[in-house]
Amino acid sequence: MLRTDLQSTQKQIIAANIPLTDVEAQKFWLLYEQYTAVKARVNDDELSIIKDYAANLGTLTDNQAQTPVSRWAEADQSGYQL
Repeated sequence: MLRTDLQSTQKQIIAANIPLTDVEAQKFWLLYEQYTAVKARVNDDELSIIKDYAANLGTLTDNQAQTPVSRWAEADQSGYQL
């Protein structure tokens, strides 16, 4: 629910500050919705990494600790490419 509220607020701020014609708005908001959907998946991946790491923190070896670091780097890269 928090994510939905934040996205709604962000969308309102963007709409209030970017004057668009109806044609522009139709194209822009379609792309914006696609972007936010992909960004949400990246954020979900990062949250999953944090949860997995926290759940296994006490038993991770140095080699096993490298896995979440690698996963985080991949998620970051996905966000950057987005």
